[in-house]
Amino acid sequence: EILVVDEVLAVGDAEFQNKAIGKMKDVSQGEGRTVLFVSHNMGAVRSLCNRGVVLKDGMVDFDGDIESAVSSYINSGQKIILYEADKQAPIYIKRAFTVNANMKLISDFDLNDKINLIVEISQSIVIPAETILGVVLLDENKNKITTVEYKLGEYKSKKGKILLSFPEKLFVPGNYSFHIAIHQPNVTLFDLVDDICNFRIIEDDSLGYYKYSGIKQGIIITNPLWESVKH
Repeated sequence: EILVVDEVLAVGDAEFQNKAIGKMKDVSQGEGRTVLFVSHNMGAVRSLCNRGVVLKDGMVDFDGDIESAVSSYINSGQKIILYEADKQAPIYIKRAFTVNANMKLISDFDLNDKINLIVEISQSIVIPAETILGVVLLDENKNKITTVEYKLGEYKSKKGKILLSFPEKLFVPGNYSFHIAIHQPNVTLFDLVDDICNFRIIEDDSLGYYKYSGIKQGIIITNPLWESVKH
């Protein structure tokens, strides 16, 4: 017998989703039956399945082990979002894009990946002292998560690029983007671009967030110390 489950984790509350996952594991592992699990939730897919089939335009695009299937699914649906501009301005943001550890353009990251942003600046004048490159990270609701700054007075090359890296396992799975600005604080705004370089952090089963599909689990991943104490 084959149990077909189509996006069961997309509905219901956390208790229902936990029961659904438990039941599928019981059926597939305990009872030895085949479960056909249809989902866009990669964390749940990785946790429950050992084989994956990726469909594209109604046809089989990949059929193999689950890790290769997840990788095929992510790459096939990935859209590289690259910001490029050509402005008549003395200093401006020429290009901005996200890359992986191999400096390859990507917009989908695993939890264990560093989030790398490359910003290329065009300048026809000497960058004034105290000029700042400001980068704001936004969540999917365009709320500001953090703001970081780099002193462009330390930017020496007219053709070089600036790399900003956020550590792995810092932000929870979800969709993010950037605001980027070049300015002298309270003096001159040279350039500003809003909501660019959209990227996504893909969930896996290491944090257990897949159990709460559709429920926001905050922004920052922390690893606090838990212990039992006696008063």
